[in-house]
Amino acid sequence: MESAMRRKMAVVVMSVLMMAAAAAANYAAEPEEDCATQTTYFTNCLRRGIREGCCGVVKNHWCLCQVKREAEVKCIPGRRCDVPKALKIADMDLPCMRNLRCSKHA
Repeated sequence: MESAMRRKMAVVVMSVLMMAAAAAANYAAEPEEDCATQTTYFTNCLRRGIREGCCGVVKNHWCLCQVKREAEVKCIPGRRCDVPKALKIADMDLPCMRNLRCSKHA
């Protein structure tokens, strides 16, 4: 009789653990923002002069294909910035842009 009670208790405990794990996974899965928003975050980050840390704001690296490498990043007016007044993204040598392969349609 004790073993039947232990089995029932184990089933209840496992059920609770599985429900908690499912709830945690559901909570952690934030919806990914669209590429336009991600690239805006990226260029705004570059404008602040952060550079290396800016690669982390883009969750989907395919979105980086939409960033125009010849585009100039300008400092935010009235803010101290480590980049020159205007610098092309291609000249920044960012790690996330180095080996980026994009299709011709991107």
